[in-house]
Amino acid sequence: MNLEYINLITTIVFVLLSSAFISMSEAAILSLNRNKFYVYKKENKKGFAVKSLDKVLTNKSEYISAIIILSTLINVGGSVIIGTMTSELFKVFNPIVVNTGFAKVNVNPNTLFAIIFTLLVLYISKMIPKLVGAQTPLRISLFTSPVIVFLQYFIKPVSVMSYWICKPFVSSPEDSSISMIEIKHILKKAYKDDLIKDREFEIISNSLLLNQKTVKDIMKYRNEIESFPASESIRENIEKITSFKHRRIYEY
Repeated sequence: MNLEYINLITTIVFVLLSSAFISMSEAAILSLNRNKFYVYKKENKKGFAVKSLDKVLTNKSEYISAIIILSTLINVGGSVIIGTMTSELFKVFNPIVVNTGFAKVNVNPNTLFAIIFTLLVLYISKMIPKLVGAQTPLRISLFTSPVIVFLQYFIKPVSVMSYWICKPFVSSPEDSSISMIEIKHILKKAYKDDLIKDREFEIISNSLLLNQKTVKDIMKYRNEIESFPASESIRENIEKITSFKHRRIYEY
């Protein structure tokens, strides 16, 4: 095989894989549940990948800008280089004649290659990697974040400048704290998935409602308190006492 064709195939593979890596990283980092990562971080504090991902999540906007810049450089730069190589290689080929049944159409080899390459980029470098990254965000983010942190050093001036250019058009980030509605939803999901039992669900649910309770809700009325008069003996109230549910009995 001619050396020019080997160089072309190598460049195409490199561009597709590099673009796929960046796309997968972007989808994984944007899809990652921060709380899920913090739970993982407690068990794996010393890992280099954990430290890198923590750094990415702490400065998320800056690293997302870097990922977008890397993706643009790879896709645009790669397309220009590959387009230049194919125009030189395919200029010796005659147009491909396609008979549609109604008319004969001359298809330029460069045009045909551009269509095929666009489809390859769409599926191999965009759709499939993004789906994989979104489905397993923690694992993919841990795998890609050290490389993203490393590459970000080389384009940091550009990414910082891009971040400040875009900042006036971006509103303040949403509050990342967990609301009471989200806690209740997680609790119901855990109960539905049989991670907690009926009694546990009831205890946790009631504890979440404590701030809505008053003394009147907690205290019992005097006539509902389990007790017996001091003027009467235990023998006289033995049947009543044995029916009480508490260990300590009020005597009045």
